[in-house]
Amino acid sequence: MRLGLPRHLRRGPLPALLCAALLTACGSNAARSSRPTPGLTGGLAEEVAQLRHAGYNVTSHVTSFGADGTRMDVYHSLCSGSTDGHCQSVDVFIRRTARAVWHRQFTGVRSLRATTGGFALVVDRYRPSDPLCCPSLSPKHETYVWQGGRLKRAAGVPPSG
Repeated sequence: MRLGLPRHLRRGPLPALLCAALLTACGSNAARSSRPTPGLTGGLAEEVAQLRHAGYNVTSHVTSFGADGTRMDVYHSLCSGSTDGHCQSVDVFIRRTARAVWHRQFTGVRSLRATTGGFALVVDRYRPSDPLCCPSLSPKHETYVWQGGRLKRAAGVPPSG
């Protein structure tokens, strides 16, 4: 089989390194994505089942409480068919509802954490010319709180980007 590379690049470590980079999805977190979330019972198990039915595999979960005591279960998931880990979502379930009350898709979620009254995300930002492995813009920080019966961007936290 001939590689589409000049002859002097077909030998040595470059073809092997190129193949390795492609097979590992440029260092994405796809390899970590297949772990099931352990220890889910009751409503959490039902929520995870809903996400799986919708085509997502849950990779992490946090629980937070709004100022009014409303419980929020927040899930970070990967699309089931994602080969490179860049099809991701964050979903929020409220205990009294049977479905997600908030759903957003992202190319890359770096972190999800519970905060007072809500949750915070750090997500990758890309220029149009960036390859998926290498976002060149600074990460975007987003914080949301449960307020007035719905999820809102936290006051005083300007959207970046």
